[in-house]
Amino acid sequence: MKMSMRPLVTICRPFGLFLLILFICEPVFPDNQLRIDKFRWKTAETSDLRVFYYAPEDDLFDIKPVLDQIEYTHKGVTGLLDVEFPKKTPVFVYYDHTHFQQNRIAAAEEGVEGFSEAFKNRLVIPIRYSRYDLNHLIAHEYTHIAQFEILYGGFWKSAKLIKGLSGLEPLWVMEGQAEHVSHKVLNRSWSSYDRMILRDAVLYDYLYSLRQLQNFNALYRHVYLGYKEAHSAIDYLVETEGEEVNFRLLKSMRNNLDPTKAFEDAAEKFASYRDFDIKWQKKLREETDNFIGGKDRVEDVSDAVVENRYHSRNPVLTEKGDIVYVSDVWGPDEIYLDEKGHRRKLLHAFFGSRVKMLVTGRRYDRIISYSPAVGTLVFIADRDLKDIIYLCDLSGKIKKELEFDLHELRSPAISDDGRLIAFTALKDSKRNIYLYDLDKGLLTQLTDDGYIDYGPVISHDSREITVATERELNTDLRRIDIQTKKYVWLTETPCDEIHPYYAGEKKLVYSADKNSVFNLYMLDPGKKMEALTDIAEGLFFPCAAEDGNIYSSAYYDGSYKIVRLKGGERRADIAATRNYIKEDPVPELASDQFRKGRYRFNFSTDFFLPSLLYSTDIGFVGGGYYRASDLLAHHTVDFYGWAWPGTYTLSTQYTLRKWRPDVFLMLGTEGEKYRTIEDDDETEKHKNYSHEAVLGYTYPLTSFTSFSNWYTAGSEDENNLTTDESVHETETGVGLGITRSTAMLEPFHIFRGSILSVSGYRALPYETFGVEYNQYEASARKYLPAGHRLAWANRLYYARTEGPAAPELYLDHLTGFFSNAPYRLRGYRRKEFSGHNLASASSELRYLLFPDIGWHLYFMFPDFNIYSMSAALFTDAGTCWDDGGEPDDPDMWGASWGFGLRLNLYIMQMAPFYINIDFAKPYGSDSWKTYWTFASSYITW
Repeated sequence: MKMSMRPLVTICRPFGLFLLILFICEPVFPDNQLRIDKFRWKTAETSDLRVFYYAPEDDLFDIKPVLDQIEYTHKGVTGLLDVEFPKKTPVFVYYDHTHFQQNRIAAAEEGVEGFSEAFKNRLVIPIRYSRYDLNHLIAHEYTHIAQFEILYGGFWKSAKLIKGLSGLEPLWVMEGQAEHVSHKVLNRSWSSYDRMILRDAVLYDYLYSLRQLQNFNALYRHVYLGYKEAHSAIDYLVETEGEEVNFRLLKSMRNNLDPTKAFEDAAEKFASYRDFDIKWQKKLREETDNFIGGKDRVEDVSDAVVENRYHSRNPVLTEKGDIVYVSDVWGPDEIYLDEKGHRRKLLHAFFGSRVKMLVTGRRYDRIISYSPAVGTLVFIADRDLKDIIYLCDLSGKIKKELEFDLHELRSPAISDDGRLIAFTALKDSKRNIYLYDLDKGLLTQLTDDGYIDYGPVISHDSREITVATERELNTDLRRIDIQTKKYVWLTETPCDEIHPYYAGEKKLVYSADKNSVFNLYMLDPGKKMEALTDIAEGLFFPCAAEDGNIYSSAYYDGSYKIVRLKGGERRADIAATRNYIKEDPVPELASDQFRKGRYRFNFSTDFFLPSLLYSTDIGFVGGGYYRASDLLAHHTVDFYGWAWPGTYTLSTQYTLRKWRPDVFLMLGTEGEKYRTIEDDDETEKHKNYSHEAVLGYTYPLTSFTSFSNWYTAGSEDENNLTTDESVHETETGVGLGITRSTAMLEPFHIFRGSILSVSGYRALPYETFGVEYNQYEASARKYLPAGHRLAWANRLYYARTEGPAAPELYLDHLTGFFSNAPYRLRGYRRKEFSGHNLASASSELRYLLFPDIGWHLYFMFPDFNIYSMSAALFTDAGTCWDDGGEPDDPDMWGASWGFGLRLNLYIMQMAPFYINIDFAKPYGSDSWKTYWTFASSYITW
């Protein structure tokens, strides 16, 4: 049975913007969301909150400190933004980030610390890491909850949300306010790290204008800078206009589609949006000039060893003096080896059948460690939501894997003799240091004191460990005796001392922000602390060589580079001063009494949008979209309905996401009262109705591989009103499929990886008029990078149908409108090749011509940010044939070649999109064909 796609094509015309919004909201090419843990949810309620939490098996977890902090934040945020909530805010607290990644509400990759969502005003957070981080995360995300209530609260919430989902709300306002309010509530000022990020953009002249910060998607590696610029701009606005300007700005945004007008209505002391932007940046530059004073620059005190536009961190030295480090050249963090200036990849992101990628942790954590004596590198990687410690050699061969019944393993360190592995892990909601003896196979917990530890290093004699430890919201260095487990504090300052490294038997080199800039220091017990640098940028991850040279990761000119400090006289000690407050107030509940209970099922609307539109093509069109779910999103219902004169389409889908597989049931019906078909100069009118039901599930086997199984049942009735003939056709069938994808996708760049998909479908006869056929499909795609600008993409596809009612297959370039159809053959007429067997292949060289155009076009709606331009040289080949024939006749094959240009851009700085033009012609022909494509870059093949 061939269900008609005509209604879908027709709908796309009047509802183009609406469908674009829905597309933006849905993740495209997501990783398999594994769900391997079961959570027994409980509730803790106050007058303002409904907090959902659980306790992992055999772990201790007290919800009250977290509840106190959320309640305290609620009172501070609502007071600053002058907002009241009509009902209690639902907050979901996950024990660690691995559990957080299994939430059903929204995707949460390694870089996502927590999120708030506007549909149900839910706040979702893990309690990972330290109190300092957790307090800021809660305050930042709760500010978004308050913003959502002001912007979208009320009866027509769904309609108002369209504006936010379309990217019309300036993200610099949303995120800048979240940072400003969170710092105000916690009585904090800026951290040294955040000041460094913003200061660097001023020093090296790559600040973004506020118009460019409408959305942060186009910032690529500078997204964090977008947050800091936004924070700085809101600070300046409040300093000039007063704290109440935040509420005025949100109310103005609620009532205006134009963000520029919304700002100008709310701001009273600035002539225009541009006037504010100019004055804010001028003040920022003046503050930066005054701060750096006579400080050195990184390039004055060091030589660059690894210098590029990417983030290269955590250098360690091999026995030959080569450098191993972590870098994100191709997107995710991977491990590289630099041999006297020759770089090669030691370990890429997907180095195993189930390993997802390197775990980098918080910025205070070390990522890799190396033992020259045994030639072993140690690191931690995520394997199907489990943190595994890996030991490998310098060829990239894995020597050993270590798995422990602990949460969030971070900061691996190996002793010089290769016998001991130290790391930090979460247990009983505390982060402690663990030590594993490789020879004895013995795991020992070294600390259990409530402090938060980062980046341990083992002394050369393997008798002690030095670690950076957070206490009272500041990070100090302490030394721990491995045998006795006793410790002494090496530093006790109001600053952060991080990344310690042994530069001798007892001597340490480390990074600290004693003058609000992270510089390198030397600590020799019993002697005075020495400052090695006094720069304006920042130095991290020091590593001392045997010849006395010190290597480090320096942040300057927009990225981390590996540098070697120059020799010379060291500077005098710099006083341990800091120009910002770091202590949070102690939160107190209005009452120590709160009610506990079990999770109660609560089903409500996520999104509802009725629509009535007019199109000159089809007249009036009415319909809507409705989605509802429970608070945990275990159960989701979607409903689509559209109707216009003579035609309707209805569809509803229920999805169960409570266990590892996603189970879904879809019911749909379509009807066309009149359809005109012209054939051989004759005109016939048809009436067509179809009904379909699909029941299936998708089971994620690993982070890369998923299995699908679905069952279909449907019918189609077509009546020829001209000849009074009718056809009734029914179909039932079952399908199986498996997909494996390791392709790493970024907007406009497919870096590397492969996608393999195999499926089979069998249509079974049902009743008298049932159809029977089998259909099989297999496709493979492979992406090979050749430098940063050049990539080679290859694709193979095979399909076969067989049986009494087997549909024909076509090589059809129009089916490749979105560029992802594997049976696309450019250069030929539509459906020039057909049959019950199909084979096709494509190969394409893609070159990034202009990587950073940076044009922003405001004179139209929506606005466009032109990002880059690529060129391609391609060849396509394919054939179709019937059983009994052989595809070895050259005339049965189509083969073409051509070239194309692709303009990569963002719509409203939010949705990646490309405009593509291809010129193709068959081999041996003089006829060229031109193809235009307008599509999201995420679905390019």
